[in-house]
Amino acid sequence: MEDVQTQSVTNKKTVDIDAYVEDGALHFSGPETFLNALTNVAAADEESLNAWEKSIGLESVGYILNQVMSALEVQSVPGVELEYCRKYPKILTKNDGGDLNVKVSAISVLRLINQDRIVYIGKSLYKFTEEGQFVVSNGDKNMLPEIEKTHESVLGKYYFFNVKPSSAIDRTCGYNIPAQILMNENQNRQSDFRHFWDNILVETSIGIWTVQNRLTVQGIAKKKNFFGNWVWYKTNHELEWDLEMGIVNENALMINPQGLPTGVVIDYFNKLHKGSRADNNVEDTAYYTFYFLARNVPYSHLQFADPIWKSIKLNRHRPQGIYPSWNAFNCQ
Repeated sequence: MEDVQTQSVTNKKTVDIDAYVEDGALHFSGPETFLNALTNVAAADEESLNAWEKSIGLESVGYILNQVMSALEVQSVPGVELEYCRKYPKILTKNDGGDLNVKVSAISVLRLINQDRIVYIGKSLYKFTEEGQFVVSNGDKNMLPEIEKTHESVLGKYYFFNVKPSSAIDRTCGYNIPAQILMNENQNRQSDFRHFWDNILVETSIGIWTVQNRLTVQGIAKKKNFFGNWVWYKTNHELEWDLEMGIVNENALMINPQGLPTGVVIDYFNKLHKGSRADNNVEDTAYYTFYFLARNVPYSHLQFADPIWKSIKLNRHRPQGIYPSWNAFNCQ
């Protein structure tokens, strides 16, 4: 094809990236070559990266950002930042303090994505934004507008991985669960019943992650003090839980593992959790456990590990004494 530049480029200094440019975007043969490129970019100096981009006909977000920042160092005209935002509306914006921000949360990919914030890895299209990472499995760019509007994921077709998960109050039963609070009749004591998870991401090497998900079910006893403020107090607690956890695209990861990149290790995945406990003379009681652990997960597959609540059959908390009522929550 006349509009395609296909080559493995080896810069004399440090850049050694196996990719080609088509329609202004980099194409990698698979996750391994993409991860190798991340390593090369991290080790290379700006001059070498600029020469490499010029040789293959790429103008990356990182290159543009560096040029703009260099220009701003010698320009002191008020409002000049806004002019650059108008020139590069897809990648630059101004924050409340008047400074420029790049519309990409994954800084390590800036030299590998074009102004549309797109790169191709294997057959799939990846778009990196300030919200997160969009993936179209068959590489069809025309599917992006709808996915970016809905933020939905459909197994085997397209995915959205949110780098800044919504807060509990913004999510429904399938994700994080808000605190459930019940009070007694005189409203001076309450049971604060919480369901939440932690999604722990550790980048062990450039582009490679260890992912660990922990769930917590916690009951807290609270009462109003002399000044009318809510404070924790010690009492006897009962806690019961019966729930099922999951991860986004679980079927593709666990049942159809042939799509999993080489080297990924899933150490454990415990989905069903049922039990009870009683604690005496404490302020709170809790059940928590790590239920999922995967190692050597590449950047391109983090969306598989986003945790969800699949169901809560019936979880209950009861602080004893003056307030004997159960605070219960279920969600199918």
